[in-house]
Amino acid sequence: MTERPIVHPRTRTARAVALIAASAIAFSAVPTIAHAATPATPATQAAGTAFAVETYGVPLVDRTFTAITRLWPLDALVTYRWFAGTTEVTAFADGKDYRTRDADAGKRLTVAVTVAEPGKRPVTVTSEPTEYITYGTLSFHAPKLVGTMKVGEHLSIEVAGAPAGSSISRTWYANSTVVGTGERLRLTPDHLGKRISARVLVSNRAWLPNERGVKAGSDVAKGNLQAEAPVVAGSATVGKSLSATPRTKMSGMTYAYQWQVDGRDVTGATSATFVPKLNDFGKPVTVKVRHGHPAYVNASYATSAPVAVGQGTLQAEAPTVSGVPAVGKTLTSTARTKVAGMTHSYQWFADGKAIDGATGAKFTPQVAHFTKKITVKVSHRHPGYSNVSTTTSAAVTIGKGTFRPEAPRIEGTAVAGRVLSAKTSQPGGTDLAYQWYSGGKLIKGATAATYKSRDADKGKAVLVDVRYSHKAFQAIVLRSAAVQVR
Repeated sequence: MTERPIVHPRTRTARAVALIAASAIAFSAVPTIAHAATPATPATQAAGTAFAVETYGVPLVDRTFTAITRLWPLDALVTYRWFAGTTEVTAFADGKDYRTRDADAGKRLTVAVTVAEPGKRPVTVTSEPTEYITYGTLSFHAPKLVGTMKVGEHLSIEVAGAPAGSSISRTWYANSTVVGTGERLRLTPDHLGKRISARVLVSNRAWLPNERGVKAGSDVAKGNLQAEAPVVAGSATVGKSLSATPRTKMSGMTYAYQWQVDGRDVTGATSATFVPKLNDFGKPVTVKVRHGHPAYVNASYATSAPVAVGQGTLQAEAPTVSGVPAVGKTLTSTARTKVAGMTHSYQWFADGKAIDGATGAKFTPQVAHFTKKITVKVSHRHPGYSNVSTTTSAAVTIGKGTFRPEAPRIEGTAVAGRVLSAKTSQPGGTDLAYQWYSGGKLIKGATAATYKSRDADKGKAVLVDVRYSHKAFQAIVLRSAAVQVR
């Protein structure tokens, strides 16, 4: 390579105007980098001559740089201080000339020139930094593409022979379009049928950067699809919907679903969602998803991890109560939620309080329940559902029942002058009213439980009517059998 000394654009001072110190310094003062402060000198001295500094040379190791300024009178004292980065290297310089060393690689040079003219204040000017000193153009082995040229595969670039500490950047192309800048390139369906290439740029501050290219020997072919297992989301309980989410996704991918219970396909369960039924309780549910894509030679099947179906939440309806709501009449509760294998238990309530022993589907109100509000709670139990209870939505008020006492009977000797008694059987709290008859005619004043027969009753049939009255029953009148008075 032919070396041509240059004045570098980035190092050029472009005729930089000298920065004159605010006050003079002694003739023997040591020059400093431009912009540094200088000691004060008598203000009576005139300012030095303005000048510019340029560096001339090739930014390579073991090459000479020369500081160039204007021509100065013989009595002017000109000194040079050379720097590689921030390190002063004047000891290795020969005045205005400096020959670069290995230690300067990766650094930029500057030179501070101080001119002291007799009777004038010294002037110091520092050059602009040079380009980075390098060993020349960086060299490395031809890059190689590593990987399989199929959709879904990853490619990388093998770069060898670069100096230590180098940085490597890559630009990937599919045909002529940039498709990536990372260390690896994943081949997608968009790359199918295209030729992959790359440009590799290796940089090092001690060298001039170098770029080389590499190109695949064949176009990208269809890949072999390896789908990931789908994910099942939702509450895995009876009656609740589960959904399948494929984890392998890309534009143009198609999916087909098949839900399975206990390892067996469920007929018709071929959508992305599935609702476990009661018969699925306690069994594992999975979903098999078929992944298809035109950029792959095969379809890939992936099955989710199993989820066990737990108890569902039963949406039970309130039970109904049928029958006449009256004392002594039987009420019947009917559970409206019925599932095969379900059992029901009952508890009847009067005015909100549980009735002892009233735990069947049927209940007969007693006198104590008259005017009270009756409800029933039904508990539903099934292995596939969590227990749930429902109560009748409306209470029934117990009304009066129908009396069913035995007919009264007459005790005593049926002889004129003897006392006859009316004997009855009735619940407590019953009020009784009597009326005796003789020969079919009402006996005035004979309204007590007993009656003393008279001579007039001889040869006649005597009987008694008893009226039964109770707050919980409809009143009723019953007649005794007649006795013949002698």
